[in-house]
Amino acid sequence: MKTNRTLLPGLTPALAVALGLGAAACGDGLDVVQLQAKMELDPATVTFGNVQVGTEATIVVLVRNTGNATLVVDGVSRGEPFDEAFDFDIDRTSIPPSGVAQLSVSFAPEQLGMHNAQLVVRSGDAKVADQTIDITGTGVTTTLVVDPESLSFGNVVINTTKTLPISLSNNSDVDANIELVEGNNLTKCGAAGSDDSAFCVLLRDRNIGPDGRFSLRAGESTTMEVQFSPVIAGTRERGQFTLRACESSACEVQVRLDGVGVEAGFRCDPAFLDFGQVNPGSCLTRSVSCENIANDQITVVGWGPSSGAGQATSPDFSFEPSSVRVLNEGEAVEVDVTYCPGDLGSDVGNLQIETDQALGNRDVFIRLRGAGGGPDIEVLPSQLDFGLVSLVAPARRSVLITNLGFDDLEISDIQATGAFRAPGSGATVIPPGGAYVVVVEFLPVAVGPVESELLIRSNDQDEAELRIPLVGEGIDLPSCSFELAPAQLAFGYVQIPRTQGRAFEIRNVGSNDCLVTSAALEVGTDPEFTLPDGDVRSQIIGPGAAFTILVDYSPQTVGSHTGAVEFSISSNTNPFNRVPLSGTGADATLLIVPNEINFGTIGVGCATRARTVQIYNTGSTPAVINSIAQAAPANPAFIVSQLPAPLPSMPVTIPAGQSVEFAVAFRADQVSNYASAVEISGTFEGNPVTYLVSLQGEGSLDATQEDRFEQLGTPKVDILFIVDFTGSMTEEQTSLGANFQAFIQFAQAQNLDYHLGVTTTGTAEEAGRLMHADRIRGNPFGGPFANRIVTAATQPDPETAFTYNLQGRPLTGGAPANEAGFYAAYQALTPPVLTGHNAGFLRQDALLSVIWVTDESEETSTDVGAPTGDLDFYVSFLRSIKGFRHTELFTASAIVGDAPSGCNGAGGNAVAAPRYIEAANRTGGVFQSICTANWNQALEDLSTTAFGFKSRFFLTNQPVISTITVEVDGVMVPATSAAGTVLWSYDSTTNSVNFTPSAIPEPGAELLVRYAAECL
Repeated sequence: MKTNRTLLPGLTPALAVALGLGAAACGDGLDVVQLQAKMELDPATVTFGNVQVGTEATIVVLVRNTGNATLVVDGVSRGEPFDEAFDFDIDRTSIPPSGVAQLSVSFAPEQLGMHNAQLVVRSGDAKVADQTIDITGTGVTTTLVVDPESLSFGNVVINTTKTLPISLSNNSDVDANIELVEGNNLTKCGAAGSDDSAFCVLLRDRNIGPDGRFSLRAGESTTMEVQFSPVIAGTRERGQFTLRACESSACEVQVRLDGVGVEAGFRCDPAFLDFGQVNPGSCLTRSVSCENIANDQITVVGWGPSSGAGQATSPDFSFEPSSVRVLNEGEAVEVDVTYCPGDLGSDVGNLQIETDQALGNRDVFIRLRGAGGGPDIEVLPSQLDFGLVSLVAPARRSVLITNLGFDDLEISDIQATGAFRAPGSGATVIPPGGAYVVVVEFLPVAVGPVESELLIRSNDQDEAELRIPLVGEGIDLPSCSFELAPAQLAFGYVQIPRTQGRAFEIRNVGSNDCLVTSAALEVGTDPEFTLPDGDVRSQIIGPGAAFTILVDYSPQTVGSHTGAVEFSISSNTNPFNRVPLSGTGADATLLIVPNEINFGTIGVGCATRARTVQIYNTGSTPAVINSIAQAAPANPAFIVSQLPAPLPSMPVTIPAGQSVEFAVAFRADQVSNYASAVEISGTFEGNPVTYLVSLQGEGSLDATQEDRFEQLGTPKVDILFIVDFTGSMTEEQTSLGANFQAFIQFAQAQNLDYHLGVTTTGTAEEAGRLMHADRIRGNPFGGPFANRIVTAATQPDPETAFTYNLQGRPLTGGAPANEAGFYAAYQALTPPVLTGHNAGFLRQDALLSVIWVTDESEETSTDVGAPTGDLDFYVSFLRSIKGFRHTELFTASAIVGDAPSGCNGAGGNAVAAPRYIEAANRTGGVFQSICTANWNQALEDLSTTAFGFKSRFFLTNQPVISTITVEVDGVMVPATSAAGTVLWSYDSTTNSVNFTPSAIPEPGAELLVRYAAECL
C-alpha cells in the first residue's frame, strides 16, 4: 500500500474549513453562494476478469469532483475483504471543481482462482460521503498446447533439409505472450550470423522478436516449422527448445528434437539371403525389402543377378520380373528371390538393385547362398476330421510325418490345443526316409462342432511351421457294447498281383447306438493293404446290427505282409481297437473263382440263390483240399453247401488242370451288414496253403439294390494284344498295323493314359512276353526294351513302335502251329513273366483289356503245357485279375473268324473261333470279324470298348426283372423309347444291363441301376 491518506502541502483541515466559511460571508449586497464539493467514481466497481498468473493488470478509476468547491480526498484505504494480489495509488488528493484524480488499481495474481477486494475513498469534507469500490479478478494461467512435444526426423540426407510442423494452440481465455528459449543445437531460421546448429524454427504467419517473443491470442493456433539440416553423416543430432507463456514453470513446454544424417536414403534388408538347405526339385522363396529411409525421392531402376566380386550367380536363383518403382519417404519395394536347387551342393550369387542415386550409392548388392539338400517334411493327412465323437469316449486318429529329404528332420515342437491332444508326441529327429507317427485324440466336452489345429515346427526350410486343421463334433451318446467278428483278418495265400478282399464285422450287442468315430489303416501298415471304400467316419450302428469294414490285399511281391485297421468307438471301456491284418503273396496258387462274393442287399427274412465257387488246380501236380468251411467265428447268415466229395469227412484231391466246386448262400434275419469268409485249407505244389473267399451281404427292410457305374471312369487302361503270327496272318498283321491310328484315336481324344503290349499266340517262343521288335522283321526282342510297353510318350511315336512290334516275326511264319490264345494271356498275366519281362505293364488301378487277333480257333490244352483247356477257367482267371467286385475293369475282345462256320471275305478267310467269341461275350467285350474289308472301321468300333467305353454293365445282385430302372446322369432312361426303339435290355445269362449302340452313355456319364433283389 502506497498511501492511505493525502493532504495538500501547508493546508490543514481546520484552515481549509475557515477559509471556506469566510469566503461565504464576504461582500455586501452580494448573493451568498453555498460552495460544496461532490465526489463521483468512474467506474464505481472494478472487474479485472481473467489475468495471467505472474502478470499484472491495471485499471484506472477516475475520481471526479462534480461540485463547486475543491474536493479534498482524505485518503484511500483498504476495505473488507482485501486480497493482497491488489494494489492502488492515487495521483492527487485535492481536486478542484470539475477536476479529476486518477486512482490506479492493479491486479497481480500469484495463484489461480477468484480474488476480491474493497477500497474506500475517504472525503476530507464531512459533507461529502466516502465512496466504496468493489474489486474482483481471477488468476488464470495460459493453456499452451504444443503437439508434438518431440520430433524425430529419422534419416535425412546430408546437406538437405527436412521440415516437420509443430502445432501451437492457446486454449485459454487470455492472450499469451510466448517466449522462445533457444536450447542446444537450435536457432531461429534465418538468424543473422554464423551458427552451426542442425535445427532451426520459424513462424510463417508472424515474427519472432529479437527477444524471442511472440503473441498468441486467446483461442488462437499457429504452426511452428522445425527444420533439420544435417551436414555430418552417421551422427544422431539432438536439439531442444522451450516455449514459455509466463514466468511460472507451469507455463513452460520443452520440445526435444533428434535426427540422423545419412549419405544415402536407400536401405535393403537383409543384406544377405541365406536359403539354407533346400531339397533338389523343391523351391524356396524369400524376400528382400528395400526402403527409402530418408527424405529424398528415390527411383528403383531395376534388379537382377550380378557377378559381384567376380563370382557368377547360380542359375538356381531366380528373381521376380524387374520393374521401375518410385519410392517416397517411408515407402518400400520387396523383391522376391526363389532358390530351386537342381542337385545336391552349394550355390552362391548376388542380387543387384539399381537406383537413381549418386554414383557411389547407385547400386545395392545382396549376397545369396543356398545348398541343395536338407530335410523335407511331409505330413499326411493334411487335415484330420474326426466327425461325430461321443462325449463319453475319445476318438483317435494318426498323422504320419515323413522325412523325404537328405538330412535329419528335427521336429522341435508338436502341439494340439483344446479338446484335442497329442499324447506322447514331442521333439524328435527323423532320419532321411524315416517317419514318425503322431497320435491325436479328441474328447469333446460339450455337444457341437470343435475346431483347432495341430502345430508342427521343424527345421524344414520352406515349411518350418505346419498347421494341420483339426475338426470334430461332440455328440451326446451313451457308452455302447460291441463285438468283433473276426478279431483279426488273415488273407491266406494270394497270387501276385491279384486282389483279395475280406471284411470284418463290428456288431452292436447292447441296447444303445454304437458310434464308430473313425476307422483307418494303422500307420506303418504294408501298402499291399487298402480300404477300398475309404476311411470310415461317424458311422452309427443300431442295437443288434453290424457294420462291416472291407480290406483289400493286393500283394506285389512274394512273401508275408502285415498291418492293422484301427478304429475308435463310443465305448468308455474300450474306445480304441485294432484288427490285425496278414497275408502272403505267392507266384503260383490255386485259382479260386470268385474269391469274394457280395450278395448285396436283400430283404429281412429273405435268402439268395446259392453261388458257385470253383477251385482250379493251376499246378503240375495234384492238389489236396483238407477242408472247406467258414472261418471262425462262423456267421449263421452264410450257408456253405455242396462240398465236393468226400469232404467234409475226408480230403479231396484235385488233379492238375482240374477243378472242384462248392456253393455259398446268404440269408438275412435282421437289418444289418454281414461279413464272413470261407476258409479253404489244403496242399498245393507240396506246400500247406490256406485261401479265403470273402463273404458280404446286407439285410434291409427296403430290399432295393443300387448299382452305380461311371462310363469311362478310369483314365488308365492296359491293353494286351495277343496276335497270331503264323504264316496265314501276314495280311491281317499288315492291316492291323496300317489301321492302328483308327484304334488309338479314341484314347487320344479322351486323353487316356494307356499301356499297349503285343505278344503272340505262341506259348513256347514268346510265352506271353511282350515284344519290342526292331525295324528289321524277324527279331521280336531286338528293339528298345522300353518299347515292349507302348505309351503316348513312346519314341519316335506310338504308331511306329506298335507297327514294329507287329512285325516281330518273319513273313514266312515261324510261330508254333497251335494258336493257344487263352494260355498266352495266362502266361503274360501271371508270374514269373508278369513280374519279370512284363513288369510295369499291368497297373493295379487301370482297366485291363485283352484282344485276340487270329484266323484260327482257340487251341489251348494241356498239350501245350497249359494248366487246363477249360474256357470257364480262363474267363474266371482273367476276371479275377481285377477282382469280382470290379467287373467294369476288365474286358476281352476278339478279332477272329465268325461262328459257327468261319468267314471268307475281302479281308481274308478264317475258321470259326467260338471260344474267343464266348469269352468276349461273357466279359462285356466285342467281337469283330477278321475277314472284314474295312479294318479301319472295325478297329474304331473295337477301340471304344477296349479303352473302357462300355455298353454292358454287370449287376451285383439277382434282380426282380420287373423292378429294374436305369438312370443316366440323374435322368430316367426307359428300356424302350416312345418311338418303340429299344434303348437297353436285361440279360439274365450274364446278369447285366446292355445298352444298344445308339443309347450307350457318353464318357463321364454316371449310371444308376436300381432294382429289388429277389427273395427266396
